Amino acid sequence: MIPRVRRELRGRNDAGFWGGTFGIAALVLGWIPVLGAALVDILGILAILFGLVGMTRPGSKRLAMLGVVLGVVMLVLKHLPILSFI
Repeated sequence: MIPRVRRELRGRNDAGFWGGTFGIAALVLGWIPVLGAALVDILGILAILFGLVGMTRPGSKRLAMLGVVLGVVMLVLKHLPILSFI
C-alpha cells in the first residue's frame, strides 16, 4: 500500500493548481470595474509566481502554464492605456 500512496502524492502539483486558480480568478474578477482593478495586480502576480514554481515541480504542468499565461495577459491588458478600464 505504501507504493500506491507515494505514486498518488507524486502526481500532484499543488503550486501549478494554485497558479491556474489565481489566473482564472484574475480573468473573471478583472472585468469588475472597481474590485477588479485592485485585484488584477495581486492575482496576476500570484498566478505568475505559482505557475512558474509549478512548472518546475513534477506532475501535470497544464494548470501551471495556464496560470502564467493568464497572469501575464491580465497584467498587460490592465496596464495598456487603451484598455485601462480593466
